[in-house]
Amino acid sequence: MSFTSDDNTLVCGFLRLSLLDVYFFRDDPMFLFLTPSKGGDPLLTVHQQDYVLWPCQSSTVTDSELLGQTVSSCWFNKVHSIIPNLSAGMYWMLNNDKALIGSPTLKFLSVVNVAVLNEIQINLASPGEERKVKEIIFSQKGDTIYFISGSTNDITSKLQDTRVTVFDTSSRKIKTIRNVPSCKIALCSSLYLSSVSLFPVKEGVVLFTYRKVLELWNSDLTECIRPLSTLMNIKKLIPISDELIACQRNTVDCHVTIDIVDITSGELISSVKTKAFEDPFSVFSICCNSQQQVLISTYETSRHHTIYDIIRITVSLWNTDSSLMWETSSGWFITGRDSGKLTFSPQDEFVVTWNCLDSGNGVHVLDAKTGEIFHSFLQISQNEIVDCKFVANGESLVCCSEDNFLRLFNVRSGDLLSVLDIGERPFSLGACQGRSLVAIGLSGVRLKFIHVELPRVKDAEEKKG
Repeated sequence: MSFTSDDNTLVCGFLRLSLLDVYFFRDDPMFLFLTPSKGGDPLLTVHQQDYVLWPCQSSTVTDSELLGQTVSSCWFNKVHSIIPNLSAGMYWMLNNDKALIGSPTLKFLSVVNVAVLNEIQINLASPGEERKVKEIIFSQKGDTIYFISGSTNDITSKLQDTRVTVFDTSSRKIKTIRNVPSCKIALCSSLYLSSVSLFPVKEGVVLFTYRKVLELWNSDLTECIRPLSTLMNIKKLIPISDELIACQRNTVDCHVTIDIVDITSGELISSVKTKAFEDPFSVFSICCNSQQQVLISTYETSRHHTIYDIIRITVSLWNTDSSLMWETSSGWFITGRDSGKLTFSPQDEFVVTWNCLDSGNGVHVLDAKTGEIFHSFLQISQNEIVDCKFVANGESLVCCSEDNFLRLFNVRSGDLLSVLDIGERPFSLGACQGRSLVAIGLSGVRLKFIHVELPRVKDAEEKKG
């Protein structure tokens, strides 16, 4: 808190903590303008408003400058075009043109040109009215991309229909857009089931819309070829191969069952049942390898906390006979939007987790046979990692994070191969190994494409010799 430059107003900045979420900055920070009343009574609140940045030199700031943060033409509201994941923070004017910006939620400081920001024209529409690309799936040849988009605000906005877009990479044109009615169920304060799952196969696309049957569609998603299975209570599709697909089901006894289905015949091949959980919705992620083993991340909630969702994540690998091969757990931490993510490497040699182990921090490479950690990358704050995908030779992992950077790692050696500034906040990744092509999902239902070229170590060694 501080008095303004005229010493007539005491300005207090505060953050409202929502009990329904785990983020301190989920509700907008506010200014309170207080003035002394006559007769020595307590200070009166004469005005209150939301703010973006708190002035570190608040004693030199006037009322009009603080009130200006709600004006659309003000540079404060345009800071998010440079720092997209800034929730709230503070600023220090270095001179008339430049400001130093920081935040408790960021691990870096930024110097911004205020004069340039004042010239930027941006759309200040409600975030709930905008869309982002949530998931990107390549066809096996890489000639078609299916991307799923939805609201930029998963929790507080009104439910929007999920949109599936079919994009032809050769012509660079959109083939089909399908809207799927939303049907989301809150699992915890920040976890929601997706209403659409799809997986391209040789015959077309296996499509599942929430609470409906499993179906095979043509590659353009314009015609349903046939239903695939009569399985009930399916929650998600999990790709295995061109011929097999797995379906996640939650049973009445709180077990998670993974059914392996033959795509051609639609017959049930086998089922893998994990242990029972107190909450049937306590599953973050599931994937399967070519041996039909099931990798699953689940959470348990601490009973000693009531305000936050304090969780512990367990990653476990289950064999085809429903026997447990190994499991490992994280420490207790506050859950986030994308906790408990994991995947197998293309040759099933490694398991990669992010926003999962080590109290939700970093990317970890595990031995798929034993669960032992080989390497750890990006030991940054939890939930700053957006997505990870394998590319090229199957040992290269591309990761994107909320700091707008794309990083390429070798999971076998642990080496960082490349760093690329995307220039804006990413929301998802898609990768086609055959073409070494990476697609980055952005807000506004946009994609950026990157071709991955691995360093030629052998050529480099020959040049040194």
